[in-house]
Amino acid sequence: MAKTDAIRYLQQKADATRIDAAQALARQQAMLLDAQHKLALLGRYVAHYREEAQNAERAGVGSAQAREMRAFIAQLEQVVAVQQESLGRHRQQAAILQRQWLSARGREQALTGLLRRAEHLRHAQQLQRMQKELDEWAQRAASRLQMMA
Repeated sequence: MAKTDAIRYLQQKADATRIDAAQALARQQAMLLDAQHKLALLGRYVAHYREEAQNAERAGVGSAQAREMRAFIAQLEQVVAVQQESLGRHRQQAAILQRQWLSARGREQALTGLLRRAEHLRHAQQLQRMQKELDEWAQRAASRLQMMA
């Protein structure tokens, strides 16, 4: 019984670890999705301002205003680069957390299987003891009947 209890304890701890890992992965995936949305939004802003700058240059905007627009677009492009780096870090972290979750899930499943086998073995041993007791009782009863006869 102590072995089964120890395995059950380890299985419960592994299950809690798996749940924690799954929650951490879900939070990281939400942050990854948010970073992807921000990058897409920034990309649309850059495309919009590039188009506006091209239209303004075709319309003959002054050189000072054109430089300001190009400087603003360059700043937006830097922000896009920073967001791309952030997105890369979020992807890496999500991959790490996914591997941790898979590992925790594998450990929990292995311990669940081990617990099932240990409980099955304990049950089988209990049945063997009961069968042995029944056989001994039947043998004693048969001996008594023979003595009476």
